[in-house]
Amino acid sequence: MKETIIRSAIFTFADKLSGFNIIPRVKQLVDSEKLSNIDREELQLRKLKKLLIHSQKTVPYYRDLFKRLNIYPEKPDSLDILREIPILKKTQIKKCPEIFLSELFKNKQLFWGQTGGSTGQPLSYALDPNCRVQVRAGFYRAMTWVGWKPGDSIVSFWGRPIIKDFRSSVFDKLKSFVLNYTEIDAHILDEKSLYHYTNILKRKSPKIVIGYASTLNLLADFIQQNNVNLENDSIDGVFSTAEMLLDPMKSNIEKAFNTKVFNSYGASEIQAIADTCHNGNMHIHSERVILRNFENSLLVTDLDNYAMPLINYKLDDNGTIAKTNQCKCGRTLPVLENLVGRSNINILLPNGKIVHSEYFTHLLEQLDIFKKYRVNCFQIHQFEDYRISIKLNSLSDLNETDKLKMQKIIQRDFSNNIQIDFEKLEILNSSSKFKFITSDLV
Repeated sequence: MKETIIRSAIFTFADKLSGFNIIPRVKQLVDSEKLSNIDREELQLRKLKKLLIHSQKTVPYYRDLFKRLNIYPEKPDSLDILREIPILKKTQIKKCPEIFLSELFKNKQLFWGQTGGSTGQPLSYALDPNCRVQVRAGFYRAMTWVGWKPGDSIVSFWGRPIIKDFRSSVFDKLKSFVLNYTEIDAHILDEKSLYHYTNILKRKSPKIVIGYASTLNLLADFIQQNNVNLENDSIDGVFSTAEMLLDPMKSNIEKAFNTKVFNSYGASEIQAIADTCHNGNMHIHSERVILRNFENSLLVTDLDNYAMPLINYKLDDNGTIAKTNQCKCGRTLPVLENLVGRSNINILLPNGKIVHSEYFTHLLEQLDIFKKYRVNCFQIHQFEDYRISIKLNSLSDLNETDKLKMQKIIQRDFSNNIQIDFEKLEILNSSSKFKFITSDLV
């Protein structure tokens, strides 16, 4: 009990010192999750109007669009205004990303990220500081649904930076101590690392475990096959994210961790869209996003991102907004049903290691390959002899220096015996969908 109080005090102090003030925002979200439908729509409309006015004044794309279509952001009295705004697709942003950026922000104020992990079609996006805080608050709110409190231990299996430096390593250790948040590199797994990670789970006794669905499933297999006893019942919930959580995977993880698994849904460019409650319903974080259906696709508007407003943005997933938001948990947040996203394939190595598909997205991003070569699409293929082909559809071919740099890092992490080939990716139909990672071994 004493340690819990100290941890909570450290977390609260660090939260205030950082200027993020996550905790008050989480409380605001918890207070608003039982609003009536009328009050919730009024909240969304207020935020939408503010976003539309900002977009008209400071974002070139929307300034021209609203003028051409005679859309007046200050006038709408309902969310139906979104029906007048054309659907925004990833390909439009990729063609000319600068016209989607707000003129209000300087580049150094923004957080830049990269998509592409599930589709092979990279997109650079920007978030402003307030949006990052709102995203984090949304996810922390979801964790309160399973009992998390500030300072409680969290262990996440995520994609850590492939290219590390001393400064980031020190910062990560400090963050881990202050927030009681342990990040584990899930890019490459083998029996030795899985054994090590189960020991971390025993030592940290986390309240919450977070990770890629496929990584959590592999860890669950290891726990059961090796009769690993986590030696505590501290885990209140496991959050699966970034990939499709299939029913067999969910059952497998729940059996291994002896707790419930909660599906967390978001995209790289628009995060914290929806999370599941104890009753299995996926509630939409409607205070920060407006999610709509259009021809079996999902359209989302991020109400918090003023740096790069994404309005009526078409996601690469399908789902249905439930007609009723009644749930036994008592929350009146809208419910997302029948979510269908993408499942990724991992790369297998001859030494028994398993490489998560996101490894390649993060590597290409950290080496600045996406921006430098204006990569439109990329595809990874593994042959039966473990040889790996990296195909890029880009404005220009990779120079030899960047090829050698990539090859050196991959062989360092995989094996010196792994052959890496670089090829040009030909796309016959730009609208066609394809798997961004394939393997002859799976």
